[in-house]
Amino acid sequence: MGDLTKFVKTFFDRAMKERHIKVFYQPEIRVLTKRMCGFEALARWIDPDIGIISPGVFIPVLEQINRIHELDLYMIREVCADQRRILDNGLVLTKTSVNLSRHDFDACDIFAEIEKIRLEYGIDRRYLNIEITESVLQKDDMVLHDGLEKFLQAGYQVWMDDFGSGYSSLNNLKDYKFDCLKIDMGFLREFSAKPQSKVILAAIVNMAKQLGINTLAEGVETQEQFDFLKSIGCEKVQGFLFGRPMPIDEDIMTGKKLPSDIESADDDNYYRKVGMLNVLSYDPIQQGKLNFEIMNSKPLYVLEEVAGHYNYLYTNKAYRQFMLKAGHNNVEESLYYLNNAPRGLEENFKNMLAKCVQSGRIENMDCVYNGTLCNINMRLLARDDERKARTYVLSLTDLSDLSIWQKVRDHQQSLQHLLSIYDRVDLFRDDGKCKNIYLEVLQNKLIESDTTAQELINRYAHEYVVCADREAFLEFYNLDTVRERALKTDKDHITAIFHSCDENGKAALQMYILIPFELNRQNMVISCIRKIDGLETVGTASMDELINGIKACHA
Repeated sequence: MGDLTKFVKTFFDRAMKERHIKVFYQPEIRVLTKRMCGFEALARWIDPDIGIISPGVFIPVLEQINRIHELDLYMIREVCADQRRILDNGLVLTKTSVNLSRHDFDACDIFAEIEKIRLEYGIDRRYLNIEITESVLQKDDMVLHDGLEKFLQAGYQVWMDDFGSGYSSLNNLKDYKFDCLKIDMGFLREFSAKPQSKVILAAIVNMAKQLGINTLAEGVETQEQFDFLKSIGCEKVQGFLFGRPMPIDEDIMTGKKLPSDIESADDDNYYRKVGMLNVLSYDPIQQGKLNFEIMNSKPLYVLEEVAGHYNYLYTNKAYRQFMLKAGHNNVEESLYYLNNAPRGLEENFKNMLAKCVQSGRIENMDCVYNGTLCNINMRLLARDDERKARTYVLSLTDLSDLSIWQKVRDHQQSLQHLLSIYDRVDLFRDDGKCKNIYLEVLQNKLIESDTTAQELINRYAHEYVVCADREAFLEFYNLDTVRERALKTDKDHITAIFHSCDENGKAALQMYILIPFELNRQNMVISCIRKIDGLETVGTASMDELINGIKACHA
């Protein structure tokens, strides 16, 4: 070891001059697409006389003699030179992550030096990511803090490397700003033997998404590890499963070989937006909601549209189970109908996606999918007009699943289901009192402190329900007979459809559901109201009749 230390000190200048220190590139993979989306640049010292010198040997020595900044700047120059050759050959250029040492910020103005090199080779900042190892970050280190802030303000992405390897990981997230966390490979070393690793990884990804930070997992070596990381929403991976660090392929440089699966830097911003979807939250479709649920039981999927062709980027277990229940052999089978069916349900679905793009809001629709009445919420995640690409996140609620209504009685999450599906939810008690639980802001509450349940029903009928349907509406809302009528259906609830006025005063079809239940020995009824898209008939109906009516509309 002593001889190697002496060798490093003596021959470091020669190694740089004669380029014995080489850049090895390890690929970074976008989990959703499995495309290569970047590289990490790693220093490898290969001496013609003594062979390979480990980075674990020469890097500490260079830090000790205060010359590590020379190595880092040498590496950046080599990376920029490689990138320039790729561009000059008209090839696809993706991002490269370069590592900086804490000592770089004391030895020189590292930001200014990197800018000089970048400008010399004509490389845009978006092609370079700055990595700093988590273990070197210290509280109140203003030199490092201000230095990293310079990179951020200039438009570089700044990544924390080896997150979770030190003792102050959470403090570092509080004290520094980062665009991406590279999760230390130690969490994957005993992945199968220590199931707690999965819990920690899921918690890290969940936390990062809540903070608006992207994630990359290092050390991925097996398909099992990859599949798990995809299931929790980790956006990128790096490891031997996809490639070891290698010198840049000269065939690529000369244009003789062009990988078809490289993600350009132009695509990065698009997929970063897609990647910020937190599939671990209870309701991922609600953008920006802070949520501490770990796993999402609601059917959820991410759908990408490119030039009119649809493909799944992500599906959770609940959605895959729903597709099996709907009669498909797998989720991919459903894509055939979406990509090839010329009209019907698929056409209405595509129209709602287009509405998402136009409105920029959460949109929803009711439909019957292979005999199952469901509600679909959807939101646009990202768009790339040049590629004609759109990515949406969608959540599905099975309205024909009786367990949903059963859960209303005793589970808090069921109320969240109702509030995400319906435009208005009211509670009626058998003592004549009523309470509005939820309504859209554009509707009128119609309830005062002394309003009785019957008064509310009458006011609503007069204010919203069209004259032709008013009598049937009042009959349907006869609270004295709700329980009896629900028992006759064997479904614990009753459903009807009426013409009523929307927030703009236009007549529209709405679904009305009454759910009787008992709480603290008191009979109660929950009333749920929402718009129905695509129906052209009107009248009261049982749930079975409702399903048949919607089927007819989408035939």
